[in-house]
Amino acid sequence: MEISYELTRDDVREVQTQLLAVRQQEARKSPRQFALLGLAVGLVCWPVWDLAARNRPLLAETAPRLGVYLGVLGVALLTAWLVRSRTPMVRSPWLDAFLIRRMTWQALRKTMLGPLTLSIGEQGLVRRNTRDEFKAAWSEVRDILRSPRVLIVRLKDPRRVFVVPTRAFPDAPGAAAVVERLEALAGHKSVDVGSAPEAPARPWRVRARLPLLLGLLGLSVMLLIVERGPVWYYDPRPANPPGGVIVYSTDWCPVCERLRLCLQRHRVPFEERDIEKSTRAQAEWSALDGTAIPVTVVGQHVAYGLRREQLEGALAEAGYRVDCWSEESSDEQSEP
Repeated sequence: MEISYELTRDDVREVQTQLLAVRQQEARKSPRQFALLGLAVGLVCWPVWDLAARNRPLLAETAPRLGVYLGVLGVALLTAWLVRSRTPMVRSPWLDAFLIRRMTWQALRKTMLGPLTLSIGEQGLVRRNTRDEFKAAWSEVRDILRSPRVLIVRLKDPRRVFVVPTRAFPDAPGAAAVVERLEALAGHKSVDVGSAPEAPARPWRVRARLPLLLGLLGLSVMLLIVERGPVWYYDPRPANPPGGVIVYSTDWCPVCERLRLCLQRHRVPFEERDIEKSTRAQAEWSALDGTAIPVTVVGQHVAYGLRREQLEGALAEAGYRVDCWSEESSDEQSEP
């Protein structure tokens, strides 16, 4: 079977338009291409996140800042992957037009324009013009795409296609006969890229609510990672022994000085961490919901200021008996 026709620039542009739409659909369905796209988005957005988050105490260090970013990015990509088939594809006409022009220009550099003859035989496809010919075996065919204007046979080599304008066929039955022969010899069913596939029949409520629920779930997980991830990372209590005492303070705080002297007087071993001299100490203090100083961690308990009901009980449970409140009657008033 031989088909003679004339290939024009408009045909090449139509082919690239169809190929761009098909590749966008394939990228949406391909985990590999979706992951590569997510990686590219992540690399582009990281400098913005790094600059915006580094001033927060809980994200001042690189490790938690990067960990939160990767966690949010991973959840966002997973959510987008789950709802990809239930949400419309967002396309930019300007970007599509730019890509089509670029692809058309590249294709015209190696496409044989003018009168062509396409031979469909048992061994494969042969395209000829007055100067050259190109052959491809049926094992090299990737798929067959058809639209109202062109018939495209794609090869496994992404740079090679066979194109037949539909005007080369005398009528619709003639075109259908050629498509059936190509399908039989290539072993591939043709795909109509000129019409959008029909969505599976689902109740409208399920169709509308499922993407919304998945999106809300992904957003909730991302907020949880942002808000609680650094807190879990910096919380000093998991690594603190049952009798360990850590005091978060500053040099100028008088209440911190009273607590320091009290612990020293009662011979309570403690570790003091200045939140103004150590970024890590400030992050740990923030993770403990510190709004004032001092903040004391005794084992797994946290005491704020010199509140007797918190500090005395926590120290007593760790085996230390202290009295930091009987020296002055105004102690409670000086507590933050």
